[in-house]
Amino acid sequence: MAAVGEEYSATNAFILFKDRSSSTDRALTYPSEKLVRTVGIVVSLIESILDTDAHKEGIEARIILSVMNSVDFAWLTDGCLVHHQDLKNSIVKSTVRITIRWWCKKQNRKMAHMGRQRAVKRKLSVFKHL
Repeated sequence: MAAVGEEYSATNAFILFKDRSSSTDRALTYPSEKLVRTVGIVVSLIESILDTDAHKEGIEARIILSVMNSVDFAWLTDGCLVHHQDLKNSIVKSTVRITIRWWCKKQNRKMAHMGRQRAVKRKLSVFKHL
């Protein structure tokens, strides 16, 4: 763990506060900037695909293929050539699964909000005619 007063990136701020408030002696692991940027790119790509093709069959497999072919994971080879592909697969699959569920929840909330707005408009129109 870094010394008090040492600079931390904004992406690691949450982990820093959690690490300092932790009751255990073990330090938490900080993600690299490259990982954070790559996951951000993957999430943006997934959202753009879901916005247009969410209704299509086999969307998860299509998204995984698209991410594997279009996102640069070359920085992973800087560390371990043996585990490069396993790490890439794990990052992509977990990010895809989490993002699809998050995107669906976001869409469901949006639809529920629109439904409530329509119900309020309908009730107001009924009251105006009374």
